[in-house]
Amino acid sequence: IAMPELERLARLTHETTGVGILDGESLLTVAQVDGPNLIAVGDWTGRSTPMHCVASGKVLMSSLAEREVLRIVRRGLIQYTERTIVELEPLLEELARIRRRGYATAIGEYELGLNAVSAPIHDARSNVIAAVDIWGPAFRLTPRRIPELAAQAREAAAAISVRLGGTVPERQPTPAPVHATA
Repeated sequence: IAMPELERLARLTHETTGVGILDGESLLTVAQVDGPNLIAVGDWTGRSTPMHCVASGKVLMSSLAEREVLRIVRRGLIQYTERTIVELEPLLEELARIRRRGYATAIGEYELGLNAVSAPIHDARSNVIAAVDIWGPAFRLTPRRIPELAAQAREAAAAISVRLGGTVPERQPTPAPVHATA
């Protein structure tokens, strides 16, 4: 169901696109389409990654009850790079920001040089059931591109939600440009 939308998104953005779902306390990538660039990011289909440091994982984590997030944090979060959020308060703030704006980013949080943006896929009850992501090398997927990519990820996630019989949340304002170093 998601593949036509992922293919369209990969052609449009020239980046790798995917869909991830919650698998216990991890993100499981269930579909991926590579963009046309020669430098690709590898096939992550079937691979589990920690939720707290990848964009799709943070989208899914933002939909969990706070007690679930607390349980996950108490078990300990691994710091993969200096940008990985591992403390409870900053993580809760990040998850609240994701819920407000309707998308998540990961700028070198799991692997330096790898950036991503992700948006939630909703079911008929407006529950987040999966996430669409766009990711690639930091030299291509720069913080300056985040607003454009976030809008495209949200549009793709909305289209997939509708195909699944889900709902599309109210349109959030377009994100402001990000002025940060990657």
